[in-house]
Amino acid sequence: MTPELTSSGDPENTRRLAADTPSAPAPATFRADLLEQVIRETLAASALEPSADLREKLLDVARRYPQAQLELDPVVIEMVKAVLGPQFERSIKELHTWDDMVSCIAQTLFADATARERLNSLWTNLSEASRG
Repeated sequence: MTPELTSSGDPENTRRLAADTPSAPAPATFRADLLEQVIRETLAASALEPSADLREKLLDVARRYPQAQLELDPVVIEMVKAVLGPQFERSIKELHTWDDMVSCIAQTLFADATARERLNSLWTNLSEASRG
């Protein structure tokens, strides 16, 4: 006879079932200190004029998405990859968290009104420069 998978309204039974039921795999975990450092450096970079090399990488993003408005996906995600790639990609890929980290940072930047305004200004300038 197989055990019933409903709690039958009994709170104690519900707790036992929850404890005995295998849960979904945990989402990728991040080293909090690394995530904090990456976000700090990304925010600092968004406030500064990018270097010639970084500007070219960001222009490449603008060229790949010539008609795009500033959107989380793909624009902000690709911009974050361009900014972080040279410095963090290799070590983060070794942790199998690169895409999750980039997405988390892009979402954080996109959700912050000040950062989003700066990104929008940067994106507008990059889009114009990529056309001319």
